[in-house]
Amino acid sequence: LNSRAHVALKSWNDLPQLERKQNLLKADHWSILLRAVGYRASVHRQRPPVFSEERAERMARTDHNRYVANKLYDGWVYGESRIEEAKVNPHLVEWEKLPKEQRQREILEARQEPQQFAKTSDSFVTKNHIIGVTGHRLNKLDLNDQQLRQRIATALGDLKKQHPDVHFIIMSPLAEGADRLVVELAMNILHATLHVPLPLPYELYVSDFSDKESVEEFKRLVGLAESYYELPMRFGNIRDLALAENETNNEARNQQYALAGAYIIQRCDSLIAVYDGRPEAGTGGTGQIVRWFNEASVDSDYRYQDHYFQKPQKQHLITVAPSSD
Repeated sequence: LNSRAHVALKSWNDLPQLERKQNLLKADHWSILLRAVGYRASVHRQRPPVFSEERAERMARTDHNRYVANKLYDGWVYGESRIEEAKVNPHLVEWEKLPKEQRQREILEARQEPQQFAKTSDSFVTKNHIIGVTGHRLNKLDLNDQQLRQRIATALGDLKKQHPDVHFIIMSPLAEGADRLVVELAMNILHATLHVPLPLPYELYVSDFSDKESVEEFKRLVGLAESYYELPMRFGNIRDLALAENETNNEARNQQYALAGAYIIQRCDSLIAVYDGRPEAGTGGTGQIVRWFNEASVDSDYRYQDHYFQKPQKQHLITVAPSSD
């Protein structure tokens, strides 16, 4: 039940239609709230998590913003006292301006929701564990190297043992080489879902691939992804980035690739780096991404101001050498 107003403290059959709508909108939004704190709904029976105060407040704040937006859209206005007939509501204010007791009530509601959903609907909550990928391209990698494949598979198996009750997400722009190799193995071994942040617009990005076969492989993997999305064009417009005829434009593309790497490491719990361990040698390379990850800090030009997603709590760097030499 929606505890914000006395009119909602009724059984479902007795609720006014507008209050039913509010409850349905809240239920529809639940998966988004879970994603904001690094969780997701699951049909697999498991013990409901106990959200930290930070996570519960983030959920409560996000849902309050949704509630206010929906109410304003329906014609409600702010007023010091609630008047149903006039559509006046004292809670149509920013989160920080809510009375403290109301904020605490909504935070408590957010903390209790996993237990309530599990009891009433057999809908459970599981934590996401995001794995980022970075590594060498085809010129430094032998994709047929069975020892390399085994080392990556072992690293993924170790992650599964360390985190037995999570849902794995593999996050990669699907560059040629290490990215695709790790993604394929992670989807098979961990049953991970795939998220694909693209450093360039789709059609421009595929123009970087070596041949038609590589493009088809990319399209196949994107087709298996839970989501893919184009990152902002922060270092040039499409026309400039499409013209890789001079050093300036090439550097702009490299910066966009670094932007994708920065996006991933600001969101991943673990990073798998398939590379020779050498220091960075330019913009957007594996060495730079690994340094950012180790330092838990991204250069300011590439940083995302993240006001929505929960920052990773624990981070693990897993380095896999491209050869046994």
